[in-house]
Amino acid sequence: MTNSRSQSSQIDSDLQPFIDEFISDRLTELNSLKSTTEPNKTNDIKSLTHKWKSFFEPYGFGEIMPEVLQLENASLNSDSELYDKLLGDIENFFLNLPK
Repeated sequence: MTNSRSQSSQIDSDLQPFIDEFISDRLTELNSLKSTTEPNKTNDIKSLTHKWKSFFEPYGFGEIMPEVLQLENASLNSDSELYDKLLGDIENFFLNLPK
C-alpha cells in the first residue's frame, strides 16, 4: 500500500473539490470505530466496508481497496486482532497522504 495515486485510481473530475472533506469523513469514521465495542464494532465495520467499496475508487483511493476487502473478511470472521490492525493501516494511509 502506497500513498501516491496510480493511473488506475484517478479521481473523477467532478469529485475533486470534495477530496479534503472525503478524507476528513473517513478519518472521523475510523476514529468512531476505535471507541465502539463488540458486537457493534463488527457490525459497524461490515456496514462501512460495504459503503467504502462503492466510492473509494471514484475518489481516487482504489489502492486501499485490498485492505478494505481484508477488513470486510476479518469482520465477517470476527477476527478483531486483524481488523484492528487493518483499521490502523487504513487510518495511517489517509493521515499520510501528500497534501
